[in-house]
Amino acid sequence: MPDYLGRLFSLEGRTALTRHWCVCVNTLRPGSAATTMTASVLAGPGRAAGLAARTMVGRIGVAADFAGMAVFLGSASSGYITGQTVCIDGGFSVH
Repeated sequence: MPDYLGRLFSLEGRTALTRHWCVCVNTLRPGSAATTMTASVLAGPGRAAGLAARTMVGRIGVAADFAGMAVFLGSASSGYITGQTVCIDGGFSVH
C-alpha cells in the first residue's frame, strides 16, 4: 500500500468517527504537502507539478501552511468554534 493511502484512510476515518460518535472537536484537513512521508509519492514523474496545478494557489503545501490554523484552533480565540473541519489545501477542494 502506498504511503499516502494510509494517510488518506486515517483522515477519512477520523472524520467519520468524530461525526458518528457526536464528538465535537475541530479537525484540520490538510491538502497535499511536501514532507518526508510524501517524498516518494511526489518524486514520481509529473506528480508534484500535477498536484500543484490542481490547487488554486498553484503549489503544494508545506508544514508552515498548516501551523497557523492549528495554533488558532488551540487558542482561546477559537472558543466558540466547535465541530468544524477546516480544509487547508490551497483551494484544491473547490477547484
